[in-house]
Amino acid sequence: MFRLRIRKPRIDNLKAFRFAMKVLWPYDGVMPTPEVNEQQTTFDVALDELTGDNGYAELVRVATGNGLKEWLFYATDPEVFGENFNRLLSSHPQYPVTVEFEEDPEWQEWSSFVLSVADKTAL
Repeated sequence: MFRLRIRKPRIDNLKAFRFAMKVLWPYDGVMPTPEVNEQQTTFDVALDELTGDNGYAELVRVATGNGLKEWLFYATDPEVFGENFNRLLSSHPQYPVTVEFEEDPEWQEWSSFVLSVADKTAL
């Protein structure tokens, strides 16, 4: 199951969003239990401010299944992303997540997923 932005955001400085930031939450089973799903929804809502008109991050995909929920953001600076991520979650319990990032100026992580979805829906 996934939510996917199928077009790049219309941002003047889109080239500055060169870092793919993956937030990973592993869980047991194919899909999360209702309790874990509720925690993930609370977590997801807490991260709303990481995306949009803030100038440093855009959420482009959320995928859930096969023991992993993954949020994919593109950010201008991993450090700024991390500072704001921690700030937004400072009043929350510690969640079982890790954050990984890689430089991806061409948005290959996102575009390959969009293309795979387009291929499957064309059938």
